Amino acid sequence: TWSLFSRPGRLKPTKMSKALRLTPGTPVRWDGSRWQKIASSGIFSQIIRASPQRMSDGTVQLQVFVKEPPPRHLEYGLGKSLYTGGWEGELDFEHQNLFGGGETVGLMVRRGTKDAAPSVRLRYSDENFGLEGGHDFEVFSEFVGDDVAGPGEDDVQVKYDYENDSLLDRKGATFRVKNPIDPKMIRN
Repeated sequence: TWSLFSRPGRLKPTKMSKALRLTPGTPVRWDGSRWQKIASSGIFSQIIRASPQRMSDGTVQLQVFVKEPPPRHLEYGLGKSLYTGGWEGELDFEHQNLFGGGETVGLMVRRGTKDAAPSVRLRYSDENFGLEGGHDFEVFSEFVGDDVAGPGEDDVQVKYDYENDSLLDRKGATFRVKNPIDPKMIRN
């Protein structure tokens, strides 16, 4: 039999045991290739040790000593265009390992110097520790085109009908499934 010991952290032992296909009360079957996929998934910043350890009561405990990266990431930028004299900027926020299983949620807001409105992307992804069955979901609103004429044409205002032109105002959602079928099932 086996048990999983956890110290405080964001990674949940139950999600790790499910990814490794370990079930309490059953013999331990260590799958090195699954562990390599999990180890290279980016969920850990450093792996110190991962090994089964026999306990005094006859059970086996999987001991995984790792460091997790900081969960939140924020990037931002602001600039002024020398060409148009307008301001532009971007804000990108990401929270990793949201529910303790490697899930990521992110928000990106961007506005160019000639954009009539900001472009916004909200995304959620569960990479499933780099194993089969990961997925991404993204909702977006993008504005493309000019709001103001170029330099030397200050008296001319170019206005586009963003609400009615689907080429200039893109809104939608995307859902992707990653590795939905275990590669071992596909022989040829």
